[in-house]
Amino acid sequence: MGNIRLFAVVRQDRGSAMLIALIILVVVFLIGGAALNMSWIETKISSNDMAAKQTLQAAESASEYETVQLKNYLSTSLSWSPAVGTINSSISPLSISGYTIVESSPIALVAGSQKTKTASGTYNGLTAWCQRFTVTTTAQDNNGRAKATVMRVVEDQLIPLFQFAVFYNGPLEILPGQNMTIGGTNGRIHSNSDIYLAADGSATLTIDDRITTPGKMHHGTLDGRSLTQPVVITDGLGGHPQLTTDSISDANWETDSMATWKGNVQTDVHGIQALNVPIPSTSNYGEMIRQGSSSDTFRYSNQAGLLIIDGVAKDKNGTTVNLSCSGNNPISTASFWDIRENRTVTVRQIDITKLQNCANARNALSNPPTGADAGILYVSETAADGDSSKAVRLINGSSLSSSNLPNGLMVATDNPLYIKGDYNTANRPAAIAADAVIIQSSNWNDANGNQSQSSGKRDASSSDTVNAAIMAGNVPTSGSNYSGGLENFPRFMENWGSGRTFNFSGSWVCLWQSKKATGRWNGQPDIYTPPARNWNYGIDPNNLPPGTPRVRNLQRIQWYQVRN
Repeated sequence: MGNIRLFAVVRQDRGSAMLIALIILVVVFLIGGAALNMSWIETKISSNDMAAKQTLQAAESASEYETVQLKNYLSTSLSWSPAVGTINSSISPLSISGYTIVESSPIALVAGSQKTKTASGTYNGLTAWCQRFTVTTTAQDNNGRAKATVMRVVEDQLIPLFQFAVFYNGPLEILPGQNMTIGGTNGRIHSNSDIYLAADGSATLTIDDRITTPGKMHHGTLDGRSLTQPVVITDGLGGHPQLTTDSISDANWETDSMATWKGNVQTDVHGIQALNVPIPSTSNYGEMIRQGSSSDTFRYSNQAGLLIIDGVAKDKNGTTVNLSCSGNNPISTASFWDIRENRTVTVRQIDITKLQNCANARNALSNPPTGADAGILYVSETAADGDSSKAVRLINGSSLSSSNLPNGLMVATDNPLYIKGDYNTANRPAAIAADAVIIQSSNWNDANGNQSQSSGKRDASSSDTVNAAIMAGNVPTSGSNYSGGLENFPRFMENWGSGRTFNFSGSWVCLWQSKKATGRWNGQPDIYTPPARNWNYGIDPNNLPPGTPRVRNLQRIQWYQVRN
């Protein structure tokens, strides 16, 4: 009986052990299953998170694409406020593999945002006509795992161009042989290409306001010469210099500019974009001063209330205007030798005093085409490209009457334009747009144009003053042939040495290359001797010259993800 009882206990122990083993096995299976399930959940979460991030990136890509499309559309739009429906219909849909971009009309105008105000962002401080858009893009993962919506707020800024002290569409080069200061309050400098700053001899170039370019900044070598004179960048308010470029190399301009110059110098590495005048062909701004189709409202020939074509005056409707008021016709002709162009030039002279005193001229100027400014005069002498033998000259323009020319005066021409003597000494709203602008002092004598400087017959007067926004072309640098730089943007043809001064207050704008006055600057003393340059920015943004063009900037204001 004892053995039977022992055997029963042993069998009972074995049964308990098996049960415990089974329980442990079940627990292990449960733990393993839970771990597998957790791993599957984590994998799914990770996969969904990755899908969400990738979908957000797709929405961001679409947002960037739509923003660029908006910028491209605005860059050639002549409308201050183009229809949003037209903008959306012009945008080609973006295709991203694996995703569907939901919005068919991503651009919307922010209600009530159209107004004149101080621009936001990079060009803060400048008055601009602004409107804000939202750019909304939604991306849907084609596998149905994720959906993301991104919204940008951007500001379309139309900035009057003459608020810049200097604005170049091509490379901006400044290499003065005498001390030169550029800037002043709000006298910004911008180039849509690279900027080259240097000073020659013992001169110092001082930049007294902010500089922007989507290109690069250069210093140290210009026109094949190694230059070490300092370029001084101030605080933008005429204060203490923050840096002189003789202490840095080209490579340091971008890296030092934000920290050392407090944002006063910004280049491509800071995201600066080109600023474009919105005309149908942004690659050829010279079309602004040429005659063309009457539907091209960007042409000055189609904005002018008074036109003088080959000596015949007409109003906006093409009706002949009699300018012989009291026998004082402001139109005449003259000829002289231009030593830079190496040819005789015949000019159509416009006597500004007689013009503004002629009632018929004033009536035409004050009655421009619809949408254009009063006070625009367009003058043209028929000549082919490369032919500088025909030109325009402004004489007796020292005073622009506030009563006879209440809005000021813009003179535009597709020819070279000469200014003889003082022009607009009271600094009223005035602008000139031409193939090239050439300065003749009040001492200029047509009969002595072919005389050498050593003869003393081409000596400039002791001082002359021009106050205007000048928009003209140049002959760009090619190899070792220097353009003459900003310091020679208004061209000279006399001996301005021995302390003679050319005073200028206004804005310098170079949007095109000269097509007619193509004689190169070569720095030869017998062509001219440079003046002492007393140059300042001098445009009142609240009283701009008639016909002031505007550049367009699309400023990014805000970006955020919209929760679906």
